[in-house]
Amino acid sequence: MPDSRAALIGGKGLARNVFWNLIGTIAPLIGALVAVPILIAGLGVERFGVLMLAWMLVGYFSLFDFGLGRALTKLVAEKLGQERQGEIPSLVWTAMFLMAALGVLGAVIIAVLSPWVVLHALRIPNELQIESMQAFRTLVIAIPFVIASTGLRGMLEAYQRFALINAVRIPLGVLMFLAPVFVLQFSSSLVTVISALVAVRLIAFLAFSASCFFVEPALLRSIRISRAEIRPLINFGGWMTITNIIGPLMVYI
Repeated sequence: MPDSRAALIGGKGLARNVFWNLIGTIAPLIGALVAVPILIAGLGVERFGVLMLAWMLVGYFSLFDFGLGRALTKLVAEKLGQERQGEIPSLVWTAMFLMAALGVLGAVIIAVLSPWVVLHALRIPNELQIESMQAFRTLVIAIPFVIASTGLRGMLEAYQRFALINAVRIPLGVLMFLAPVFVLQFSSSLVTVISALVAVRLIAFLAFSASCFFVEPALLRSIRISRAEIRPLINFGGWMTITNIIGPLMVYI
């Protein structure tokens, strides 16, 4: 077995990856402990409740990728193990094309449903309804970037670049709480606060993109979509959709 492949399945590599993932999980929790009391005091209980719902929706946006991020991890890892690296660019670009289409579709659905969600499903107080509706429509902008980021992260996981993933994930997780705190110094509007969350997600998408191009430079040299890769992606991704539904729900409960 080549040294590069042996390193991917060694015990040291597993321990290192677990360490980075543990740090990536703990850091946002620390940010939340600092930010939440400040946000409740600055926004008020009602506005903070809407912000909490926005955080939950951001987590649920991954539902719209229909498991393609996980499928990309599996299929890229298989090609690496079989030394078929030349097929990886077309696989990744095919997955990203599908996820971009799903992201746009998800954004349209959420935008259309926003009035019903605000006025009926969530029963937001009358004085916050217009502001909340504008905030949710602003949040819709983040959907394509959130979905695309799951695909890019999936590719990095296949390469076991967990240090690189968490170099993006840790600041992202912390800023999802601290960016609203920063914005709160200038405005307590939900639209402004939600805009900060959208900006954080856009920056994370760009960081994940740069990381993928660094790990696999062939992505920039071979940009094409393969019809043959669509079916394996959808077949495996469909099963993973169940996890995408249950995971965020359990977190926020």
